[in-house]
Parts: sequence; C-alpha cells; structure tokens
Amino acid sequence: MDWTIYRLYYITTSGSLSNVVSEVHSKFSDTVSGKTEEEYHVTSNLRPVAASNFVAYNDLNENTVKGWVQNAEGNYWGALTSSIATKISSSLAEQVTPTIQSGKPW
Repeated sequence: MDWTIYRLYYITTSGSLSNVVSEVHSKFSDTVSGKTEEEYHVTSNLRPVAASNFVAYNDLNENTVKGWVQNAEGNYWGALTSSIATKISSSLAEQVTPTIQSGKPW
C-alpha cells in the first residue's frame, strides 16, 4: 500500500510564525495487476507547534510531514493504517472477482 501527501493547509500567520501547516490530506492506494487501483483518503489535523520545533514551509518534505501525521494520529496510527489496508484489499478483491454480477439469461 502506498501513502502520499497530496495537500497541505496552512495558517499564513500564527504569532511570530508564517505558513504553519495545520491540516494534512493523505492518500493511501494500492494496485492489482497494474490496472485496478483503489484509494482511501484521510485528513489529519496537526497540533500547534512551538516556535523551537517549527520547520519553515519551504523547507518541508514529504517524509517530515508524514512523521507529523503519524505523531498526530498517535496510538491510533497502527489501527488506522490496518483498517485502511483491509478496506483497500477487500475493494480490490471485489473488483477483480466480483461477488455480484448483472445481466439477463437470454
């Protein structure tokens, strides 16, 4: 399962800090046979940051933000990602081998 960050929301001014990321939008996805893809989107709200731990917006990279998301989700992170993986896997299995069909016998 792949995990990417596709959008950041930030507060332009927060005290003495500029462009403080407050919300992260993530996409979890997986593909079967190179053609069937399923996605699941998650929004994570970040905790306020102390000036001493602040990273300037232009210095951010995806790995740093992923670490923030994991910290924000805390002990729930493992259960969250496990649940997402199960949902994606089930959906992909249904797409590859549908359990409900449609049509007419004539």
